[in-house]
Amino acid sequence: MHKAIRQSSPGTPSYNYTVLSYPGSLSTFASGINHGATSKSEIVGVVGSQGFLANVSEKKSTTETYQAVNYHVATFVNPIDINDSGQIVGVYVDKSNVSHGFERSSGKFSTIAVPFAGATNTIPFAINESGEIVGGWTDNSGATHGFTLIGGTYASFDYPGANLHSG
Repeated sequence: MHKAIRQSSPGTPSYNYTVLSYPGSLSTFASGINHGATSKSEIVGVVGSQGFLANVSEKKSTTETYQAVNYHVATFVNPIDINDSGQIVGVYVDKSNVSHGFERSSGKFSTIAVPFAGATNTIPFAINESGEIVGGWTDNSGATHGFTLIGGTYASFDYPGANLHSG
């Protein structure tokens, strides 16, 4: 089901809103959108325990097509961001209930796991047009840190003076 809403008043910009509704689902959670260098928007998100990729085109009218973003070793897939090349980053949970970061490029999944001592969790949050990834990781003391993955090289960073423990 699709709805487009136009909202405007004199002197203000006009916006189109599209309500995404994954077929057969009661709720659809979108988490990332490409930057629109092409004529179509690609949106990633999750419905239930399954990730999705929605292609939204606005030629004469708005149309949506959906495809599942599933990984055969996962019980849950959450795509978080997508770039204009269609590379997707996110998190999956394996059959042992352990979460992992991932990148999906050309339909192929790769696990993203920071190589830092004591790392227990990796979450990629965003991917830019060059395929550079940024995210967060947790160490075995529960402290959280930032990371980048650029050209196959991981780098960790912490904001100076930040409290690295949540709670």
